[in-house]
Amino acid sequence: MTLRRGFKAEAAELASEIRAELRLGARDRLDPFQLARHLDIPVVRLSALLSSSRGAHYLWDL
Repeated sequence: MTLRRGFKAEAAELASEIRAELRLGARDRLDPFQLARHLDIPVVRLSALLSSSRGAHYLWDL
């Protein structure tokens, strides 16, 4: 897969900025739930989807 020129550098810079905002070092564990809260991204548990969607049952059995 070919990435556009400068993509890797931009991604690395963004990752560094986000880690700094979360007060994490380059090798610290990144908690995806903490990152979602920081970015105001709602997280929905799969169990909450089970009651409302037949398709979610497929994911539960993986």
